[in-house]
Amino acid sequence: MYIKIKLLLNKIVKALNLIPEKLRENGIVKGRVVQENSPKNKFLKLFYMQYHPVLYVGKNTEEFSTIQAAINNANDTPKYPVTIKISPGEYNESVKIRGRRYVSLVGSGRENCVLQNNGDYWNPPLEIAGKSSVFNMTIIAVRNNDINSKLPAYAIHHDFDGEGKSVISNCKIISQQNSAVGIGLRNNQTLVIDNCELYSSASHSLYAHNRI
Repeated sequence: MYIKIKLLLNKIVKALNLIPEKLRENGIVKGRVVQENSPKNKFLKLFYMQYHPVLYVGKNTEEFSTIQAAINNANDTPKYPVTIKISPGEYNESVKIRGRRYVSLVGSGRENCVLQNNGDYWNPPLEIAGKSSVFNMTIIAVRNNDINSKLPAYAIHHDFDGEGKSVISNCKIISQQNSAVGIGLRNNQTLVIDNCELYSSASHSLYAHNRI
């Protein structure tokens, strides 16, 4: 009886591991877009979205071409946090991970994986809160001479609702407009900055205050 149950479990595990490949083979998921709407394919897509905890971002061959698109499609929960792996390249966007999210951005290396944006205070390269983390990237708020000088952008802004600990590790963080990192901690929030280089055009590279 024990052997039969073990064999059955092995078959189930093997079948579940094949689901992502079957989805791709059948054209069901392409950048998280459903290609077919049969009940079977809807179930497979639901399973894939719920239990596949790693998404991939890249310019040519990965699932998503932008980091924000991957975040928007991440079905992260406390039980199933999502890791977004980012291929080498320059990503020109304002990435927002707000609220009660459980997302980690993992770059391919801070020398070859760059997130940058030339927006103002409201559109920095990266906004994070909650249990959101970022690793192995360079993040740059590019100089923008057109914005209101009173509202320049941080490279990373952590001043939003969402309980938990955020981690920024092994990153190069640069703002050509303001402090490299702007922090306004809320209740039950922790931010860890580890093994990072901070560069700023302001008089200080790190600006922090208690939200309360």
